[in-house]
Amino acid sequence: MATANRLTKAANELVDEILLYIETSRRSESSSSLLLIGPRGSGKSAIVKKVIERLECNPVVVHLRGLLQSNDDRQAYASLVHQLGVGGTQVLNATIPRLFEISAKAISEGAKNSQTYVVILEDFEIFALRPKQAFLYSLFNLAQGSDVGIVLIGTSIRIDAADLLEKRVRSRFSERVLVVPRPADVDEVESLVAQNNDGYRSTKANRQRIADQLKIDRVMGTILMRAAYDGQDLTAGSPYLVLGDVVEEVLLGLSTLEIALLISYRRLVMRKGIDNYNFSNVYEEYASMNAGEGRRRAKTNVNLLHEGDALGSGGIVSKRLAHKAWTQLLDSEVLECGAEGTHLTVTLHDIKAAMDRHEGVNATLRAWGGSFITPD
Repeated sequence: MATANRLTKAANELVDEILLYIETSRRSESSSSLLLIGPRGSGKSAIVKKVIERLECNPVVVHLRGLLQSNDDRQAYASLVHQLGVGGTQVLNATIPRLFEISAKAISEGAKNSQTYVVILEDFEIFALRPKQAFLYSLFNLAQGSDVGIVLIGTSIRIDAADLLEKRVRSRFSERVLVVPRPADVDEVESLVAQNNDGYRSTKANRQRIADQLKIDRVMGTILMRAAYDGQDLTAGSPYLVLGDVVEEVLLGLSTLEIALLISYRRLVMRKGIDNYNFSNVYEEYASMNAGEGRRRAKTNVNLLHEGDALGSGGIVSKRLAHKAWTQLLDSEVLECGAEGTHLTVTLHDIKAAMDRHEGVNATLRAWGGSFITPD
């Protein structure tokens, strides 16, 4: 399989622009912040990954996800500290001011060695919807007050994400907003697939499938578009685009919360024998199971606090955030909404395989869904 370049020409130009901006900021010993806007699956994460790969300063990378860490600010601070590699057991019961103090001290120590930090805020708009935007304010303030380069990169599907910022936060934001364009035509999408697959052939059937997809006025989180960016195992003997080949890769790209909702959906199917449920049904199941797990942990005095343990820890995500995750499942076509309700479009085997490989699925969540995600 070819591994040359997985981005469109326009996306590569964005990478170059971001790198120039970061380097200019580093030379002036100032922090840098930017927002990367684009539909789900448009290549935002691929662009950020490429930027990090090409940075010559060997940065410390902190990845915060709105769907996981915006349920409360303390969770976001704890994940920040954890990914900075500091804190230890003192993080477990630390207050928000204490967590901020630990983070600031770690970054200050890094400044002595000219360490650069890249903080990625995925689903930036969710952080911006938190009351008073306290976490964002502290993070931007920390970046401005540091003697070392801190790069804040937010990614969002909302074109108005920057407009959500309160005045005090926006005053600390660089106002640099970059938009990821979707592939313009069949040739550009086909080029993406060909770059990732030596065995790809430009056939009439393949081009027609791409053309049909481009006609659909939806976000780019579809399986075919993900295939273009992530690649398929195409060979000279089997050069055709097959959607099923990349289903597992799509599932591996889901957040832990989205996986938890799929498990909740499956639990309902197993218990009630019906395969059509709406969001309210699934959220009620999710909340019930998570609350039960929280009670179990309280009895055994278990207190795990890190990003991968965001689900199954008794910290129930709000209905608003869960509904966003549900919408993204629909956008990714893992769920499909029909006249009679919503149903899964992927097999239980696919879900089980993804759970086994997904980095965000901890032991608790795996056990939670194990008996319900058994392939038929």
